[in-house]
Amino acid sequence: MTPVSYLLRVTIDDRPGSLGQLAVSLGSVAADIISLEVIERGDGWAVDDIVVDLPLGALPDTLITAAAKAGAHVDSVRPYAGVLDTHRELELVDHVATAHGDRLQILVDDAPHVLRTSWATVVTTTDSGAAVTVCGSPGAPETPLASASWLPLPAATTVDPHDGGV
Repeated sequence: MTPVSYLLRVTIDDRPGSLGQLAVSLGSVAADIISLEVIERGDGWAVDDIVVDLPLGALPDTLITAAAKAGAHVDSVRPYAGVLDTHRELELVDHVATAHGDRLQILVDDAPHVLRTSWATVVTTTDSGAAVTVCGSPGAPETPLASASWLPLPAATTVDPHDGGV
């Protein structure tokens, strides 16, 4: 299953081993640390931004509980949709290119991890203009599209999320 990424901003004691304790505690709830950035340091404390992946379906609240067990204070937890990791993009291209089977399904299954989204889907329209979902990743909406007036897309385009068909 494709993981979901979150950005945690935590305040921890700035002492040897505190970050290690936090990493172990986050690992105990299946959080995979992707990156860490020290945002600010003071006298005996530090504020860190930590990007973690959680398995699909895992509740982000578990991150708060795990951090508290390690003595850290969680300032915020939010879905992470940051800068794309080129290494992951190349892995996705390689995985799709070397796949046996439905490559489009493999693409939508793996794309959310690279793009740091919750799900992905491929849609098209029929000759009559009806919207049809071709395939979707785990977590994609199951409700059929009523319309897709924004299709076909002439190029890479930002789709208005308030459009009735989105």
